[in-house]
Amino acid sequence: MEISNAGVAKILHNVAAAYQIKKIGNIFQIRAYEGAADAIEHSTSEVKDLWEEKRLAEIPGVGEKIKEYLIELFQTGKVKHFEAVLKNIPEVIFELLDVPGIGPQTAYKLSNLGIHDLNDLRVKIKSGELVKKGFSAKIAEKILLGLEETSKRNKRILLPYASEQAKKVLEKLKKSPDVIDAHPLG
Repeated sequence: MEISNAGVAKILHNVAAAYQIKKIGNIFQIRAYEGAADAIEHSTSEVKDLWEEKRLAEIPGVGEKIKEYLIELFQTGKVKHFEAVLKNIPEVIFELLDVPGIGPQTAYKLSNLGIHDLNDLRVKIKSGELVKKGFSAKIAEKILLGLEETSKRNKRILLPYASEQAKKVLEKLKKSPDVIDAHPLG
């Protein structure tokens, strides 16, 4: 199973959101998942490589329990605890959480209003249907701005991560007899 840091971080963010929606755990557990997700997302090393090297404990913010879950994830491709926590939560909630200005509770409310995807949300805001169903005009406008930002957002790679990847590519390129010299650009 091949999984990126961004994928692992997304899973942990989703678990933290599920804890909030289902009102399970406590604020410290939620913060632990969020902190671990952020640390993994911004790490210059691939979490899977750290797992293979038995160095997961080096990731700041990853405690013993989350480390156990990561080991289970890489060994089996899933985590039973995460599956149980995420069970019965509509998938659209996790899509909505990618929009700035939408937190777990708002995503849950939107899901309960029958929102099926981001385009559906955009249509319901522009038609005024969201305001009719109890959301304030100010919140609807804030969500619409978040939707616009999401659609314009470039999927960029953080510089420290890009530098690490560039080094790996350069090492391979320089081993080729056809390459005289190589440098990273852009």
